[in-house]
Amino acid sequence: MKRIEFGELRIGDTAKKYIQHCLDTDWISMGPKTELLEQKFAEIMGTKYAVATSSGTSSLVAVTLALEELCPRKVVRGKSNIICPALGFIANSTAIVSGRLKPNWVDVKPDTLNMDEDLVEEAIDEDTVAIYAIGTMGRPSEMDKLKAIADKYDLILFEDACENYGSKFKGEFSHKYAVGGCSSMFQAHLVQAGEGSLVYTDSEKLRDLIVSIRSHGRHGKSAYFDHLRFGSNFKTTDLCASVALEGVEQFHQNIAERKNVWQQLVDYSAQFKDAAWFSEEPEHMEVMPHGFSITLKPELNGKISELTDIMDKYNIHWKRNFGFCGSHTALKEFVDKDYPWATWCGDNGIHVGTHRFMSQDDIDRINTAIGEFFNE
Repeated sequence: MKRIEFGELRIGDTAKKYIQHCLDTDWISMGPKTELLEQKFAEIMGTKYAVATSSGTSSLVAVTLALEELCPRKVVRGKSNIICPALGFIANSTAIVSGRLKPNWVDVKPDTLNMDEDLVEEAIDEDTVAIYAIGTMGRPSEMDKLKAIADKYDLILFEDACENYGSKFKGEFSHKYAVGGCSSMFQAHLVQAGEGSLVYTDSEKLRDLIVSIRSHGRHGKSAYFDHLRFGSNFKTTDLCASVALEGVEQFHQNIAERKNVWQQLVDYSAQFKDAAWFSEEPEHMEVMPHGFSITLKPELNGKISELTDIMDKYNIHWKRNFGFCGSHTALKEFVDKDYPWATWCGDNGIHVGTHRFMSQDDIDRINTAIGEFFNE
């Protein structure tokens, strides 16, 4: 029985054509293919600008470093903090620390796995400078609420959309409520390149800062050793951009195919909603499925290993629902209180893939595994 992977990359003819052109012209570092990717991605996302970087993490570090010149509030290195979800892939928090600021975690809602917007305002203090929203599993946060809070306190709102770029909130892309967003082009994500990311925005200032920071803080047209600000090497390559271009050209088709997989899992799991929280799509959102999450309710405490054993039995690649960010050794110094729902969702929840290359047999096998667990 072949394993059902969380994500799968297949390099098609379009990508191979772009890659071959790189090889024929002896240009594989950042160059014309990267510029073409930035142009096409900005068009897809409806923004004025897009800047390519080496990873979603690199994008978040670069944005965090940019806050020093972008924020209305004064940014103090090592002291200022950023509101962010207490649950999620560790990169959101470690990027903040790498950018020389502190994560200010807010607990999540178990039914969405996203930051509880009703807890954000009470977490803001005199050192808060920004809010990082995450769209976990492809479902955007309640962006209008976060924007209202950000505007009230003169904070920068940025969307870490590595899992949900392409999602919509109240009819428009969710990043439109923020200064911008960033993507991931890792193998499991919507547009795939192995590695890579884009920061997309309508802000010329943010665009210019990311262009500088991704190249060791240089001015865009300066001499090699004219460094204006702190930065690093966050550049991508034209080889990665060549693979990503195929995904951008198939952007809407890819979302539709992922949505077909995801919707079948949603529809089947609805019968078990009294026992667990599953991924779902409210009427005012359009989810871009990154994965399908299953979070057991407290009544099933202690049963998660039974669920994962069944997933293993059917050879389904599953992942833990991340867990509380502060549970990782690298971030323990920032823990100042308990985050019960982030901890619960990490310990009692998993997610499986919804990638476009899943067959109907794959979908049926995942539903069979879900049914076997909840019908026991």
